[in-house]
Amino acid sequence: MKEANLVTEKKSMIIREKGKTKKEAIGKIFASFRKKVQNDTDGLIIKLEPLETYIIEVMEEKKVEKFLELFMPREKTIYFIELEIEYEIKYIKI
Repeated sequence: MKEANLVTEKKSMIIREKGKTKKEAIGKIFASFRKKVQNDTDGLIIKLEPLETYIIEVMEEKKVEKFLELFMPREKTIYFIELEIEYEIKYIKI
């Protein structure tokens, strides 16, 4: 007799990352999203599909850096983005 091992679930996850640009921060969010889903899943992932994303918070932090506290001031911007990702996962229980 055959037994079905493929499990399909819909879940959501909130992730916060930072980056030099908004694109870099969102890229880091999806990289850490994949790692966290793999760590949370007890099985072999067959399909991982984000269904929807919601931006919860975007913060912009600006700092002025100076060489030897006096020379060559430059402005440095860091973006903090918090994103909620709704996703569907299909995996095989092991």
